[in-house]
Amino acid sequence: MSLQIPVIRQGRPYESLDTLEITDPRSGELVANVGQANPGLVTRDVSRWRQVVAPGGDELAGIFSRTADALLDSADGENAIMVDGVACTTGLTRSQVTAQVERLASALRSLGSWASDAPVARPPIGFVLPSNAPGVHTSWLTALALGHPVALKPGAREPWTPSRLTQLLHTAGLPEAMIGIYPGDHATSQALIEVAERCVLFGDEGT
Repeated sequence: MSLQIPVIRQGRPYESLDTLEITDPRSGELVANVGQANPGLVTRDVSRWRQVVAPGGDELAGIFSRTADALLDSADGENAIMVDGVACTTGLTRSQVTAQVERLASALRSLGSWASDAPVARPPIGFVLPSNAPGVHTSWLTALALGHPVALKPGAREPWTPSRLTQLLHTAGLPEAMIGIYPGDHATSQALIEVAERCVLFGDEGT
């Protein structure tokens, strides 16, 4: 059975009529259906992002610490699904993926101390992410630690890590409106670049 990965609009799953099938490059087996966000949806959401104040100080440190613990919980089958998915679609070995997940957990614990004790509402930062490795996701975790909501356009073949991290962060207590996930094509990336006040971009010249 393939995994269903939805668009996330400020923390809330959104069922898109347009989906992308991700297959195992070795077997051709379908491994995930990923909801796709069209450019208009991205433009509407980011331009009208409802204000949210990030948790500050010890509260955010606790959220990040609980997320790190949950990410490393070997008894949680959802973590195994993430590792297997990343290994399947990026070409990394499971041990390489696991090592990068461990570094993400370490980064979460360190970043928790960056939170302001007097947080204010900040505009969202856009991130156009690659498909090559989980370690790159420390970039938007850093933005969260600094109090910025994030609008993420994941790599076409690596939706696993941002989806799982978002689930765990929300379970740990991060406000839903701090994260949006908008899978899509180059047009989706371009819409995010144009509408976000600031945007971090990974990719080739085509991106």
